[in-house]
Amino acid sequence: MTARNVLANQSRRHGREVLTDEIDQLSGHAADAEVVERLTLLSALAELTGKEREALMLTVWTA
Repeated sequence: MTARNVLANQSRRHGREVLTDEIDQLSGHAADAEVVERLTLLSALAELTGKEREALMLTVWTA
């Protein structure tokens, strides 16, 4: 269980780092507000656990 949590945290951290790098690159090029908003949303989703993300996506999908 602990090893699984460590791996999940590493995976989320990597996802956040990739998205943060993308946001930084776009911010330097006068990015469209919609693109920055989308990347911010994806970054927030990367913070969630798989079950939390699935529950949120299903809630939005059925709305």
